[in-house]
Amino acid sequence: LPGLISERGFWMDDEARYADILTTMVESGNWLVMKLNGAVYPDKPPLYFWYLGAIWTLFGTSAPWAVYLGLAGTAAMFYGATFHMARRILGDPGQALLAVAILASGFYLALNSHYARMDLAFSAAIALSWTQLWLALGAGALNRRAMILAFAFMGLAAMVKGPVGVLFPLLTLIGVVLWQRRPGVLLDRSVLGGLALTSAIIAAWAGGLIWAAGPGFLAHLFETQIVARGLTRETAPLG
Repeated sequence: LPGLISERGFWMDDEARYADILTTMVESGNWLVMKLNGAVYPDKPPLYFWYLGAIWTLFGTSAPWAVYLGLAGTAAMFYGATFHMARRILGDPGQALLAVAILASGFYLALNSHYARMDLAFSAAIALSWTQLWLALGAGALNRRAMILAFAFMGLAAMVKGPVGVLFPLLTLIGVVLWQRRPGVLLDRSVLGGLALTSAIIAAWAGGLIWAAGPGFLAHLFETQIVARGLTRETAPLG
């Protein structure tokens, strides 16, 4: 594997930052509270770091090639998820494959496929959520199983990069049911159950944070790191 995967150094800012977080997580054994340079790092949820930590544990190394193997995995997740979405919507595997090929030819995605960060995994989870919303709402009668799966993928997206992973699909759901003139769907048991599932996924992580770092850290995370950053794009210091 080292000979097959690029082993350049971590020279982009996020790559170096995430490599330090990953190293601290695995070596300390604390997989709940992420730390950067010894200080608590509340900017991102832990799922992406757990994924890289699993690769580290599997291969027994933190060499750059192992992180880039993880990056290749997230790229495969993203293109697989977009192919699945296109196939479900278009109904033709050939057209879906062509759509993904056109998508993959863009410079922006080519660049991000060589940048070791969590964006592709985040986008894959959102794409899978959108696909399930299409299946839930696009065929007349409400598909409750697909609706619940849509919320499960929202929860995974939130655990990769934050609450925007819930926001985008949720706004899509609200917009589509209003466009379809079916607002009652929002009170269906599958939607309410899906919201409960997504909340439970996030609450499980929040409970772990409270157990590991105390309620003050959780309050800081949501009140300043998420709300303040979302409004001003500034990250408040922890203290």
